[in-house]
Amino acid sequence: PVVKLLVTSVSRSYSEPWRRRQQRESSGTGFLIRWCDPAPATNDDGADDDAEKNSSNKRGNEIRIVTNAHVVRNSSTVRARASFGPHVVSCEVEWLSLPLDLALLKIADGDWDDFCKGWNLGELLPRM
Repeated sequence: PVVKLLVTSVSRSYSEPWRRRQQRESSGTGFLIRWCDPAPATNDDGADDDAEKNSSNKRGNEIRIVTNAHVVRNSSTVRARASFGPHVVSCEVEWLSLPLDLALLKIADGDWDDFCKGWNLGELLPRM
């Protein structure tokens, strides 16, 4: 599934770091993947932390967005919207490589049931 990214960015001034430049709005695209962490985090009791989360948060934590790095470079906020829906979720840049021009976004807090309405994510998303 393809998502539209709504990005607010501010370029840095290294010669005048005290001066803030004007914000710029831009957009781009990305696609959803299912992200599988190699080792689940455990708390002090040895219990799996994911077991304490509800199913919608668990789904949201394993979904990532792949996009180009130039889309989210110098971003202050990144929001994602399904290509056919009105629901928007906030994202944070988890990994960025300028030489490869790739970025991996983690979906922050959002309503997954509304965002992914009409999608069967189990069939649509590739595993990484």
